[in-house]
Amino acid sequence: MKESAELAFQYGPFFFSLLFLVSISRWAFRNYDAACKRTNPAAGTEEISTLKNTYIASFLVGTLLVLVSMVWWFAYRPQKFLFEGEIDSLDEYDNLQSDSERIFFRSAYQKAPFFEPILSQTAHFVIVGDKPFSQGEGYDFNLYKGSHSDEKVKRDKNILHVEYDPSDPSPTYVLDCCDENAHYRLKHKAKTSKSSLSTGIVYAASPLQDADPGKPKNPTASEPWTRRRSPAEVIEDPLADIGERSLAIQQLQQMDQGDIVRVLDEFSGDVRQDALVLTLLDLTRHSDKQLAFRASRLLATVDANQYIARRLVSNVGIRMGAERILFRVDKDTAKTILGLAKQKGYDSPKIEQDVETGGKTKVLVPTWLPSETWHQAGDWYFIRVKWKDDDERVRDCLTRLFHEVLISRRTLKQEADLMRQKNGLRYVYWDRDWVLAISDNIKDCGAGYAFVHPGQ
Repeated sequence: MKESAELAFQYGPFFFSLLFLVSISRWAFRNYDAACKRTNPAAGTEEISTLKNTYIASFLVGTLLVLVSMVWWFAYRPQKFLFEGEIDSLDEYDNLQSDSERIFFRSAYQKAPFFEPILSQTAHFVIVGDKPFSQGEGYDFNLYKGSHSDEKVKRDKNILHVEYDPSDPSPTYVLDCCDENAHYRLKHKAKTSKSSLSTGIVYAASPLQDADPGKPKNPTASEPWTRRRSPAEVIEDPLADIGERSLAIQQLQQMDQGDIVRVLDEFSGDVRQDALVLTLLDLTRHSDKQLAFRASRLLATVDANQYIARRLVSNVGIRMGAERILFRVDKDTAKTILGLAKQKGYDSPKIEQDVETGGKTKVLVPTWLPSETWHQAGDWYFIRVKWKDDDERVRDCLTRLFHEVLISRRTLKQEADLMRQKNGLRYVYWDRDWVLAISDNIKDCGAGYAFVHPGQ
């Protein structure tokens, strides 16, 4: 009885149509047919007439209910309408959410064509409506990076807006960085095929690049932070949640220029740690476009070139820290800073010569990597090493170097065999201090190198 009641409530006239046509009408017909065929005792005229009328009435009622059901189906039945699409070019750590119970998301992940540990993402969305969607009807999603945190999502709300267009009921978007609030926007993307909630990502064919992780000489565990950290401390931590780092830069951006300068002065660096301004300069080349955009805008707010130039004419300790920065930016930027500093009285022919030759310049490009067996999720740095494949002296030198400093169980002979297979090109990566140090060793072997993102 409970099941029948639920069916009646769910299907309405359809349920009663089936009930009469399949059950009651057939039951009435069987009774009428049996009475007509009965001979002992034979059915009376009145009984046959009653059964016949019962059958005809049940059939007519069933037919009427079928007609009512058809009218209800075309005019009054509950309907669901779908507006679906996809957002391409998301990073693995990008997440979408909505407070609406009518909006659903599903992400399809794909290994990047250039470096296997990195995943790319296409997010498929479906919006369910109880009436047809109209032209220009809009919906908002919230994009956040890294792990979920209500506070982070609330403070760094990145709204992505989609609108229904009947000429393109299943649109495809890509993220575009960034608007005046340093947030992502959505741009329409030309589609090659219809999207769906179960569609995967398809990449153009590209050779997969492998990179070997470095082996730090003195590995240490990360410091367990139990207190709330300042924005500057979060920015300085390469293993911090990427969404928190991006938000920390945005928080500094919202300060007055004088307050930002005071924060930069406070975290001016020492012999063990780079200055905050240098960390921000590195982040302008980060693999995450929004993080790089925010770092660039923050440095523009304080006029980083002028800031470094002023430090070049300060006391010895501050000046030496600023001089280190000159070799961690590109040559043109370093020459611009030197020109500004010379106007303030700075004079160092040796530094100018070193900047001009570029021999000491090392411009890092941090790349966010997911957690692996040998490292945590965070910022890591890649070096592309090149040498002439027929130069055995350079190759042998690099073989001994990599056998010593890379995480590997290969023997020296196996390392040599691997180097011959590389055809003069190999990628290695690890943390900032490691790549800065090994670049000198690579140069000493006679090979060329460049700090790159995977795929470059």
